[in-house]
Amino acid sequence: MDEWLNTYSLLTAAKKWRAFKCDLKTKAFKSDDPLKTWTMDELLARGYIRVDPEQWKWLVKYWLSEEGQESSKRGKQSRSKVVTPHTTGSKSFARAGHEWGNELGRDLSRHELFIKTHTRKNGDPLDKAIPKMSALAKAARTHPELLEKPIEKGDLFSHVFGREPRGYVRGVGLGPTPASLGIDGHRTCTSTRIQMARRHSQNMEEQNKLLINALDQLFKEMKELKETQKAGQGNGAADHVSTPTPECGSDPSPPMPREVANEYSDHEVCEDMTNNPIVEEMPMRGRALLQPTRRHEEGGKEVVLLSVERPRDRPVAKATLQSTNPEARVGGSLLGGEYHEVVVNSVMRGDHILPRQYGKLKTLADCLGQSIAWPHLNIVNDEKASKKSMVQRLKHGDR
Repeated sequence: MDEWLNTYSLLTAAKKWRAFKCDLKTKAFKSDDPLKTWTMDELLARGYIRVDPEQWKWLVKYWLSEEGQESSKRGKQSRSKVVTPHTTGSKSFARAGHEWGNELGRDLSRHELFIKTHTRKNGDPLDKAIPKMSALAKAARTHPELLEKPIEKGDLFSHVFGREPRGYVRGVGLGPTPASLGIDGHRTCTSTRIQMARRHSQNMEEQNKLLINALDQLFKEMKELKETQKAGQGNGAADHVSTPTPECGSDPSPPMPREVANEYSDHEVCEDMTNNPIVEEMPMRGRALLQPTRRHEEGGKEVVLLSVERPRDRPVAKATLQSTNPEARVGGSLLGGEYHEVVVNSVMRGDHILPRQYGKLKTLADCLGQSIAWPHLNIVNDEKASKKSMVQRLKHGDR
C-alpha cells in the first residue's frame, strides 16, 4: 500500500469509527416514546452483540455520567451551528461530483458542485445556501477569469468562500490537503495519529533489518563451520575430531546459540524461510526455531497502555505483552478478539479505571505486577524499550 492509500485508510477508519459510535448510542436509546428516560439497568439489559459486555457496561456508565452528558450537549450545539446543510444525505461530495461528472462528460468545478449539493430535487435552493449562491453568481459576472482557474491558482469557489481550512480541501473528499495540491500560503501538515503510525512502521522496518542481518550472519557462520568440518574429514582429520554417531541421536552441526534462538522466537520472521537453500542445510533443531510465530504468540514485547477514556491517546501505564490468543483466560474470563493480556510494569495514571475489573482490582494502581486484559486498540509498542532490548540481544548473540 502506497503512502496516499495508507493515509486515506487511516482517515476513513477514524470517520467510520465515529459513525459507529454514533449509531451505537442511537440504537441504545431508541424508543417509540421520544420522551422516555432510560435507567442504567434498562440500558445494561439491552446490550449489543458487537460490543463486549464489560465495554457495554462502561459505555452505559459514561453515557449517563455528567461528562458524557456534557459531551453530548457540546456535540448538539456544534451540529446546530452548521451554516449551510446539504442535500446529498450520506453520499460524500467527492462521490456526488464524480457521478454528476460522468453524466456531463467532464469534471465539475467546486462552485458547480456547491450549487448541485445545496439544491433540492424540485430545483429550489436551500434557504441558507441562497446568499452564497448569489455571491458565486455575482463573482462569476465580475471576474469571469476565475471560472477557468484551477483550485491551486484560486478558483471561483475560494474567491467567495475564502481561504481553505488546514488539513483538507472543501469539495474534493478525504485525502487531498492544501499543501498536497500546491495551494499558495499553506505548508504541509500531517495529523499526529498518522505521524505516529508512520513512525511505528519505520521502527518496525528498522527492527526487521537488524533481525535479517543477524540471521544472514548466523547462516554464514554455520555454513563456514560445516565446510570446515567437511574439509577436516576429507584430510583424514576425522580421528582427531569427536563427532557424534547417528546412534546417539545428536546433530552433527552445533546447536544454535540460545541468545540468537531467543531473538528469533520473540519476533515474527518476515521472510519465508522454507525456500531458503541455506535453511535446508541447517539441522532440524535450528530450523524449528526459525518458524514464524503466530499472532497469538507475541508475548514478551514491551508496550505502552493508552487510556480508554478521553483523551484516548494519553499513556497511562507500561506493560509487557503476554498473550494475544483470544482463547486465553484472565481472571477466569476469555480475552476475546478485542483484548490482549499484559503484565503491568509501571503506572503513570494510578486512578485510571480498568476496562475489565477483577475483584479488588479496580484501578491501574491496584494492578502493578499483575496480569490484566487491555483493549488491543489501546496498546502501542514501547519503541525505546524494544530498541534497547534488541541491542542487548544482538550484543549477546555476538559474544
